[in-house]
Order: sequence, then C-alpha cells, then structure tokens
Amino acid sequence: MNTRCFLLLCLISPLLVFPLFAQDEAGEGEAAEWIYPVSPVLEIIKRQEISWRPDWPLEASPDAFTLPEGALSLSLELPGGAIKLEKDAEGRLRAFPLLREGVLLQAALQSPSGTDMPSFTLGGDEGWLYEYRQAFGGYAVSREESLYYVLLSGAGDRSTETWYDRYGNPYGFYAFPKILVAGESRICGIEGAYGGEAPPDPETEAPGETEAPAESSVGNGRETEVREYYDFDSRANITRVVSAAGEFSALYGRDNRLRYWNMQSGSPDDLFRQDLSLQWDEQGLMVRILGEKLDLRYEYELDEREAWVLRRVFSLNPAYRAFFPSLPLETARHIRYGTEE
Repeated sequence: MNTRCFLLLCLISPLLVFPLFAQDEAGEGEAAEWIYPVSPVLEIIKRQEISWRPDWPLEASPDAFTLPEGALSLSLELPGGAIKLEKDAEGRLRAFPLLREGVLLQAALQSPSGTDMPSFTLGGDEGWLYEYRQAFGGYAVSREESLYYVLLSGAGDRSTETWYDRYGNPYGFYAFPKILVAGESRICGIEGAYGGEAPPDPETEAPGETEAPAESSVGNGRETEVREYYDFDSRANITRVVSAAGEFSALYGRDNRLRYWNMQSGSPDDLFRQDLSLQWDEQGLMVRILGEKLDLRYEYELDEREAWVLRRVFSLNPAYRAFFPSLPLETARHIRYGTEE
C-alpha cells in the first residue's frame, strides 16, 4: 500500500484491520508492465549504498533497511511479501529494495560481486531478468515471453538508454541528468517514455535479427511517459522527489535522522497533503510520526544486539482523541549476522 492509502485507512476507523503493504489489482498490473531503466540500478550497485526517498511508503520508514553492525542481511516482512537488503561476506551489495511510483521492488544481483556490467533481477524470481550481452554491448531484458534490448550511452552530466523490442524496433528512451553530490556524480532525474506491446515470441540473440513488423511500438499512442526529479543535501540524502505521484520532501537533523517530511501528493484530498514530524529516542528508534491529520506511535521488540526485529504501530484517531491498536499493524525484520550459518 502506498502512503496515501495508509493515511486514509488510519482515519476511517480506529478498529479497522488493514495491511500496510497491500497493492490493489490495478497497481499489480502496472508493476507487471513496467520496464524499469537499467542506469539507476547500476548506480546503486556501483555506489554500494541505497538511499531512502521521501516518496517511500510509511512502512518502509527511514530506518527499515538500515543494517545493524555485523549484519549481512535484513528481510522486512510485510503483508505484500518480504523485501530484502543483503550483502556478501566482503560487505558488497547483493540484494536491495528499489522503489518507483509507489511500488517497492526487490532487486538482486545474479553476477559475481564486482562485475563491471552485472546481471540482476527486479521483482523476484518471476520478475524481470536484466542480462548483459557482450555480443552487442548492451542488456537483454526478459520476463516470460517478453524480450527487450537496451543500449547505454552518454557521459559527464547526462546519460541515456535506448530500448528496442525483439525485432529491433525502437521501444523506449530514457535520459538521466546528473549532478555532483558530495564529490560523486549522481543521477538527479529520469526523463523518457516507453510503450506498446512486444510482438509474440520468436527467439533472437541481438536486436534486429528477426523480421520486423511494419509498425514500431513507439509513437503509436500507447507509450507511457516518465518524469522524476531528485534533490540532495550536502550529505547525499535525497531531500526532494517530484514525480507523477506528487512532490515529496524531507529535512534531516544534525544527527542525519529524518526530522520533517512533507507530502504534496497528486490527490485533491488534503489528507494526502500535509507536513509530518518524526521523533526518535536515545537508541535511534523512530517512536512517533505526527501530522495535522495523523498521529502514529511505535513500540519495538529488540534482539540481543539491540536491533529491532518487531515493530507495532498504534494510531490516534483524531475524531475520538484516543489510541486504538489497528491490527495487524506489525512489521517484522529478520536479521542475519556474519557469525551465523
């Protein structure tokens, strides 16, 4: 469930039972048809670090994917499925969450750590496979009977991706403006469009090897435009996201913890357009999220290393000014440390 659905359900009824991370059927259909660009994933793999974004849903809070000291993996159990952050014994990233337009995806490397052009999956075992093909110097992106080819180009303050269907017809195009953030070149936006359906399956190993149909899949009125832009602070935190979902911003304190969170979603309902403040305790646990129309309190169970493994949420209903446990609002984290088998 995205942030706006979470907020709405918190206010409908203090006794309402709802999942934090459920997606409706339309959302699942959109996710299945997405063709996520290659370059942002490669940037995360190169940096060996994920960045929380202010358009992430509430259940994927700023501390949710912070690996405790000595931990190799962390699995966040949500009603929509588990999302994992994992590193190998040398501390190199192997799996991580990836979010776009309200959908949280699982990314996982398929190549050995340190590979220059790694293969990876998005969306789990039944999701998309991105496989680098040396034969044509680009990526083959496949899922079930869908197959696309991607060529990367550009340098300096801008890079691009051109996508082709299995016949070599143009299918989509992405451009990625870049800026220097804390001495590092970072993607600060995604601009482009993709669309249409790939023709049915004949096998092919490189763009254009199969006879193409008469009509290209781009420019036929079915393409989907993509526009996302990001701002950063001096510590490389993402402080603003502007996308089709709306505008979301964040302000961090001197301790580099999120203090204020502003949501200006595309919804006309004022419920989804408010400022939130976050409170943390001395242990670094997020204990409260407070807004004009929302008040959430958190309690935790910790493991032997003082990392939280279970979080419960209690919501204050503004109409009654009283707390009610909105079951089953529990989020579990399974943490594997380096000393474990």
